[in-house]
Amino acid sequence: MKMIMVVYNHSVDDELMDVLKECGVEAYTHFARATGVGGQGPHMGDNIWPALNNVLYVVVPTETMAKRVLAAIKELKTRFRSEGIQAWSWKVDSEV
Repeated sequence: MKMIMVVYNHSVDDELMDVLKECGVEAYTHFARATGVGGQGPHMGDNIWPALNNVLYVVVPTETMAKRVLAAIKELKTRFRSEGIQAWSWKVDSEV
């Protein structure tokens, strides 16, 4: 199993959900309105730095599916270059 974490500008939420659906992802955990500072600068959801991020966790059963999802996210990132989309994956050793 692989865990994929995506941090992305909330403005591309619908597009990212479409990507997951197209890749066959049926379950995920979604955190809306995440704040922080990264390569795109502060995203604090306030009057000075109004942007916000969302965070998404997806567990997929195979390496093949993880590669498919990550490739689709990478393609989305090229379509929305200025929106700040980052993704990481790691091996999940066990499930309780």
